[in-house]
Amino acid sequence: MDWIDLAERWIASEARIEAAHAPVAEALLAASMLAEGEKVLDIGCGSGATSLMAARAVGPAGAVIGSDISDRMTERLAERAQGLDHVSTLPANAQTHVFESDHDAVMSLFGVMFFDDSAAAFANIARALRPGGRMVFACWAGPPVNPWFSVLGRAAATHVPEMPPPDPSAPGPMRFADIAYVTDLLTQAGLTDVSAVEHALHLTPSTDPAGTVDMLLHIGPLRGAVAQLSPPGTAEDRIAAIAADAVAGFTAFDGDDGLKVPCVIRIFSAQRPS
Repeated sequence: MDWIDLAERWIASEARIEAAHAPVAEALLAASMLAEGEKVLDIGCGSGATSLMAARAVGPAGAVIGSDISDRMTERLAERAQGLDHVSTLPANAQTHVFESDHDAVMSLFGVMFFDDSAAAFANIARALRPGGRMVFACWAGPPVNPWFSVLGRAAATHVPEMPPPDPSAPGPMRFADIAYVTDLLTQAGLTDVSAVEHALHLTPSTDPAGTVDMLLHIGPLRGAVAQLSPPGTAEDRIAAIAADAVAGFTAFDGDDGLKVPCVIRIFSAQRPS
């Protein structure tokens, strides 16, 4: 995955992405139960929304480290955290980086599904916790209950029939849709008190259906995949047809109070033994 390119596209759509994810971020922070003075590691922090939320929760007596595999993402967090001395950044691959083992909490919003080796990654991240420390992260329940992905996916399948179906076991947003699989990973990592709580929420992008589809095509891999699979000269027409179908699909969720896309996410929690 080209993390540099992805980071630039993500940052360009930062406000819309964060508006969409806001209800999930709030649920994650509530489940994390951060207290004043705690030390928190935010894995896959992106451009920093959840790190900044955590910083407000722990206050100046605490510490928040925003970590991401992309240097550009952590640079953006550093820009946004100017003046907050208790926020720092750490560009690192969380699967292999040797973290200090003194964090009260490790949290992640949609940031732990992309490792090459999930078992190795969780074992490594678990070692970042102090004894009694907790890990809390949010992930998607699966495409059938998440139109954020399935609307565009159905449109793509209609207009690019040669596109192979996604592999749910490959690194990507849907990798942790199986609760038992994730629970086993966390248990194998030496964590205890593992739980998964399902939340039915609504994503709230600060834009209309057309703007939402434009954003998803901009930040996701679909446009590139269509270009690779399409005969010469047909890719843009196919993209336009996919976008039109997707706009129609998202319009079903557009109302007087704006676009609200239903979603189902799971928040997993676990603890390092004392």
